[in-house]
Amino acid sequence: GRRVADDMPVLHGVTLERTTMAPGDSCAAHLEWRALAKLPAGSYDVAVRFDRDLPADFHPPRWCAKPLRKLLEKRRHERYRFRIDHLPVDGEYGVDLWRPDQVVHDVVPIVVPMDAAPGEWTVQVRMLRQPHYPNFQVSDYFLDHDYYSGVPVARLRITRPQTAPRGTR
Repeated sequence: GRRVADDMPVLHGVTLERTTMAPGDSCAAHLEWRALAKLPAGSYDVAVRFDRDLPADFHPPRWCAKPLRKLLEKRRHERYRFRIDHLPVDGEYGVDLWRPDQVVHDVVPIVVPMDAAPGEWTVQVRMLRQPHYPNFQVSDYFLDHDYYSGVPVARLRITRPQTAPRGTR
């Protein structure tokens, strides 16, 4: 298994139903979790983040990479990062109830945003135990490696949307 964070369940496996998709497509990610010990009560959330390299002609300074990436996305009308937040097992079986000897299967629905840029994307997964309000640090607003960064678990290729030939519907 892969340790996603301290005091969190171990991620034993990730399977994407599809590894090539176009904007608007959907599929599911299947996650296999196992708690290493009894976990404290709390609000658990899974962040599945999709990152793509920025265009070759764009090299922002690390200390302000996130706001500059967001400006570039707005200017070019395409995204280079998106995230799907998910309640583990859709909230039907609380993470703090998981036994250390069991593997828990979780399914995360994925929909590729219509403005996702084509290319190779890295899929990251992280489980978080949250207080009532997330405790962000100043660096989370400026650095691309932030509070929601997880461990890389898969690759996804996003292609341009398919267009119907002229005269067909």
